[in-house]
Amino acid sequence: MNDTASKSLRDNLIRLAHAKPELREKILPLLDQRNLAMGRYANELKEARGKPWESALEWLGGAGRLKAMIGAKHFAYKGSNQISFQFPHKKQKHFCTLNVSKGRGGGEYNYEMEIKTIREPRAKVVNVSEEEALKHGIRPGRHKLPPSGEPIVKVIFHQKNLIGEDLSYEFQKATGLRLSL
Repeated sequence: MNDTASKSLRDNLIRLAHAKPELREKILPLLDQRNLAMGRYANELKEARGKPWESALEWLGGAGRLKAMIGAKHFAYKGSNQISFQFPHKKQKHFCTLNVSKGRGGGEYNYEMEIKTIREPRAKVVNVSEEEALKHGIRPGRHKLPPSGEPIVKVIFHQKNLIGEDLSYEFQKATGLRLSL
């Protein structure tokens, strides 16, 4: 961002803080460029989102980054404390579910991350003899039966009591997929 654009943004923030005194507490720390550059307020900004799952998504880089870097799709929100999404990995569909809860001190959030695969059961192949084929009115040889049974769920990674800073690292460690360049 060039100097004129940042100066214009700074001027607009000052005008807003002057016009709405109730927002001053939140706007004034943003104006101190040294604090913003050093990331002192980054954690507070991520934790201050409207819904808890939004902070979890922010710690992973946001929905846009997840879509671009790993092909994430089908984002689903359950209440205000859970988000899940699907992503392809090693020719399988993987699902990541993040549950959010308040920490012990009531300040920061604690996260629970679960990564799993869900697949349909495999089709069964049977050999049909000539006698059985005549009896049932089908042709002899190999036949594939449709898959039956419940989907097979395999949990790849499950971790409780994660803090926000650990979400991206643990996701990358569990899947081998990078979330940043």
